[in-house]
Amino acid sequence: MEATSPRECASTRMGQRRSGEGSTFCVKGNQIITQRWSTKMQNYNTVQAELLSFQKAIDHATNLPQQPIAILVDNQASVLAADNLKSRNPIARTI
Repeated sequence: MEATSPRECASTRMGQRRSGEGSTFCVKGNQIITQRWSTKMQNYNTVQAELLSFQKAIDHATNLPQQPIAILVDNQASVLAADNLKSRNPIARTI
């Protein structure tokens, strides 16, 4: 099977703001942002913010059957939490 390059790229970002943690997900296709989502959370919700944007990217990818997509996550801890079957975090368990 020949590898194909993704038509879309979904990326996640988590950042701290003065008013709390921020979680962002965006989709780019042909160098144009085609979809964007963001939310603000309390300061202590860093892990939840990371996992939530990761979950949004996965939800987007699963709605595009047979279309290659790359998901870029800027925090390896959220990927490891989602991969851990014994995770106590409810968002990580749904991923």
